[in-house]
Amino acid sequence: MNKNTNAYFMKKWSLFFLLTGIIINFSACKKENPRLQVNYPKKQESSYQQEKIKKIKIKEDENSIIYELQSSNLNKLYLKLDLNKEIAELEIKNNRIETNFNFTYDITIEDAINRIKVLSDTNGNLIFLIPTATEEYLSFQILKYESKSNMFFSSNFYFETHKDVLGVFLNSSISLHEKDNKYTLNVASYKFTGYFQPEIKINANANWNKNLIDFKGFYNICTANERKDSIKSETCYEITIKSDLASIDANTSLCKGNYKIEQIQNNEINLINENDNNCHFKIKKEERNYFIKLNNSNDWIIIEKEN
Repeated sequence: MNKNTNAYFMKKWSLFFLLTGIIINFSACKKENPRLQVNYPKKQESSYQQEKIKKIKIKEDENSIIYELQSSNLNKLYLKLDLNKEIAELEIKNNRIETNFNFTYDITIEDAINRIKVLSDTNGNLIFLIPTATEEYLSFQILKYESKSNMFFSSNFYFETHKDVLGVFLNSSISLHEKDNKYTLNVASYKFTGYFQPEIKINANANWNKNLIDFKGFYNICTANERKDSIKSETCYEITIKSDLASIDANTSLCKGNYKIEQIQNNEINLINENDNNCHFKIKKEERNYFIKLNNSNDWIIIEKEN
């Protein structure tokens, strides 16, 4: 083997070792350099435990009552009751939300306040269980407050039983587990599942027609049901419409809960239940009268409205 051949093989082996060293060093740097690592976002998951809270009345006059909800983990949390409009607002960090809190109908204010439960997680997020109906089935609005975004999210649940479950609710330890806005709520042996929906607030600059205010108020309607066995019954709905939210209570377990308001035209609105596509309500105004169309019916029925 001549010198030229030896030199040729030496160059090839040198090039091989050089490339091998570069590859090894690059791999080591990639492992050591955190900026080269790909971190995929973790799915949000939270566990909420019940807070021991005090409801302190800090102001009262003929028009309103204001409570502060206090605990070692809560700071500047207020509940304002408007006695004239029968509306309750929850205030956290100067952010207010109108709730579905029932504090006047078939219940005393003190009893209603005592039924409010508050849960929290380690990130400062809060869950409020707020009583909305005390007849037929014990029903609640669930409000979630997300501390980082300063936003509210809403859902609801009810005990679909005629058993006396009030004592169970008041005396049981309550917990909630949430992942990707889907939650499981545990109250003693009862378990409720659902999804949180963001509460959309309508401000002065929103593109809603001012005539929407004409629909705010309380509606009551009952419709007759006749079965094949000729037994007659009634389905009754109580509809409350506020500035950006409608809530419906009924004497059945169907179509109860919160509804979004969609304005079709100046004198007509849709009530949308995102959790149940079988529940549809339309309300329209003609002169001083209000009419409702239930579910998939083609007929408009006159409906009573109270301001």
